[in-house]
Amino acid sequence: MLVPHPSPEGLYSNYAQNVATTRSSAKELSDLYHEDETREMFKRGEESRAQNTEVRIWQVAEHEDWLDVRKVDTPLKTSTVDSAVKTSQKQTTEGIKATLAKFKEAHSDVESAFDERSRVLKITLPAPDHIEYTVAIQPEDSPDPTYAVTCNKTSKMHTTMIRNINSNANKQDLDHLLDLLGSYKGVRSRRCCECGRVFDRDAQLPLERRERKNKKPDAHQRAQWQPFHSGCT
Repeated sequence: MLVPHPSPEGLYSNYAQNVATTRSSAKELSDLYHEDETREMFKRGEESRAQNTEVRIWQVAEHEDWLDVRKVDTPLKTSTVDSAVKTSQKQTTEGIKATLAKFKEAHSDVESAFDERSRVLKITLPAPDHIEYTVAIQPEDSPDPTYAVTCNKTSKMHTTMIRNINSNANKQDLDHLLDLLGSYKGVRSRRCCECGRVFDRDAQLPLERRERKNKKPDAHQRAQWQPFHSGCT
């Protein structure tokens, strides 16, 4: 079903958010599949089937109504309402100011300014880069509470940065987005976390970003974004 958008920017923002969400889900599934604990679980399953030949893989075709039965017997619990509430709170002027204040504590060398009337946030990275991001924030009552990011420079490097930001950021979470923007401080001197070099064979900087996630996440710890070359990801 097509959902009308107030502007082309809103349509693009929604599309980029869907791409980022799908990419994040696929990465989480891939990471989970390759974890040692998951591999050990599959190994135990194979050993069990080898010892007990009566155990076989269940086929969906044997119980075509299994999904309907699950819905009736054990309704799935979702946090749609809670997520919507949290997002709505962050869209308020007070919520944006609070988020920006926390960001300033973690990135004291980054300049920032919020225009309450236009709901536009300016983030300027320190010298020698002086990159200025513009974050357009939707109205509080907007059904699409996302953030559209642009840059004041249009070189190939900066265009690539914006594309990576739009692909990786959770643009319904201003904390997450601002930390990603801040990760481009000193972009011309940061080394790739994979090869350890500033420039790759094509003389390109490590402009890709990956979020470093701890197995035991700390609610007070901000996102940590690591730089990678496009050929090293």
